[in-house]
Amino acid sequence: MTFLIVDQCQERLQALSDQLHALFPDCPVILETDPLLAGDYCFSNPVDVLYAGWHMKWLDGPKLAAFARRGNPYVRVYLLGDADQKQTPPGVSGLLTAVPLPASAPVPQCAAYGPAAGHPLG
Repeated sequence: MTFLIVDQCQERLQALSDQLHALFPDCPVILETDPLLAGDYCFSNPVDVLYAGWHMKWLDGPKLAAFARRGNPYVRVYLLGDADQKQTPPGVSGLLTAVPLPASAPVPQCAAYGPAAGHPLG
């Protein structure tokens, strides 16, 4: 399983990465501060779980999620944002949840579970 974390705040990236490494020590965790480069990575490489900042310059989390689904139709998406941002943005079907900030909150362990038809991650 491959995790991709995209946020323009380095501290949040590192905090979330540390939590994921603790939960899934054998899984790669890719960190990116540039959402455009992350979009390119998603389109060209397999990504199972995407954590994306809700508000980012150049490409916000909902748009990045929609783009990531083009290359990885079964990617699980978690948007990093305020606790009240739990509504699915238009055009992003299957968005699971928003992860409230700060990222020191526990990582949703359901990121690795919840099978659906055709893909172990759903």
